[in-house]
Order: sequence, then structure tokens, then C-alpha cells
Amino acid sequence: MNAPIMSSYREAAAVVVQSDFNKELIFKYFGKRDNVHVVRNGTLLDAITQVGSANIGGLDRDKVWSCASSWRPHKRLHENIRFFYDHAPADAILLVAGKNIPDDVADERVHSLGNLSWQQLISVMKASSHFLHLAWLDHCPNVVVDARAAGCHIVCSSSGGVEEIAGSNSTVVEEDTWDFSPTQLYDPPEMDFLKIRSAAEYDFSIDINVVAEKYLSILNDIMIKSRFY
Repeated sequence: MNAPIMSSYREAAAVVVQSDFNKELIFKYFGKRDNVHVVRNGTLLDAITQVGSANIGGLDRDKVWSCASSWRPHKRLHENIRFFYDHAPADAILLVAGKNIPDDVADERVHSLGNLSWQQLISVMKASSHFLHLAWLDHCPNVVVDARAAGCHIVCSSSGGVEEIAGSNSTVVEEDTWDFSPTQLYDPPEMDFLKIRSAAEYDFSIDINVVAEKYLSILNDIMIKSRFY
């Protein structure tokens, strides 16, 4: 099913991937090639500054944690909840946003918000001290970029590319390194919350204007080179 993507990959003048993790994964299955650029996702920083913080029952920000996704097994909502109960203050709450939230997650401290608009979600993030994203083998999720821009402390897995955009002050749960062999994505391993560390020093801008300039530079380079062939 990936044959058309591989064909485009091989024929394109340049290829943009979202993370170093993606680059390794694509090289593994599609083969190495020249002119592959890692450009991580960005967000609208100016627009985020204009969104107000949600009033979450009058709670201070340090008492509110959140997470959001289109919830599928590898997004590991239950691991998010388990981490919250293990590490959040006893009087904190967790707000869960997104599609396909299971009915069995809500209780007196875990609250389901359902699917929100972008502005609503940013408002919730700005009211949250921590944003949990313990997904397995995720790539470069926009929701993490937005949460970081909203001032949340990110908690993520070492698997995949999330750590690359989570920020140097984020918390990382260390997992076994995936060897890129075929795996059951919807059957992720259980996490060990004793294996926690600070994020590596990834210093990449999440400003969408900086990201756009990188794309423009790649396209300009293609146009210049094409004049000589």
C-alpha cells in the first residue's frame, strides 16, 4: 500500500520528513537517497498568544494537566492516565480532549472534554501545567507543538520523534529502542515510569514562520538547480 509513496519518494527532486526518527524509518524501508531534509512542524505563535486561558473551575494552572489526540491504542491514553495518577499532585485533575475517548476513563479526577476546536484546545492547554503525550512511535504531532507553545511542560515517550519537538525542559519516559522491524502498532508495550529522564538538547524553533522559510529555501534550491538541467 506504500508503493505510490515510495515511487514519489524516489522520483522527487527533494523530500521533506518531519523528524530524524522519520528519516531513519524511511531510509530503512524506502532506501537512502540524497536531498532529504528534516523540517519539524511548527505552529502559529502569535495566534496562540491571543487565545485566553480557560477557567477550569477556578483551579490554578499547577492543578490542571491535559492530553489530546484522536485516541487509538498506540496513543496510550491509559498510560497517560496512569502517569497522571503516579506523578500529579493529589488534588490535580486531568482533562482529556479529542475523538474516540473511551467511556471508562472518566472519574472524579479525569474529565472527558470530547472533540474541541483548535482555539478551545489551546485555551485548555494554556490552563494546564503539564501536557501528556505518551504515544508509542509517534512522529511529529502538532498537538505537542501547540502544547509547548502554550507553555505546558511536555511528558512524552522516548520512542518515535516526539522528543525532538517537546522542548529541552520536557520529561521523557525511556523505552526500548525500536529496531524498525515490522511491529504491531496497536499493541504497544507497557511503560516503566521508573525510567524517566530529561529531554535531550534539541534546539529547533516551533515558529511556523521559521518552518515556512525552511520549506521555501528547499523549493528555491530545487528551482535554481532545475535551470541547469
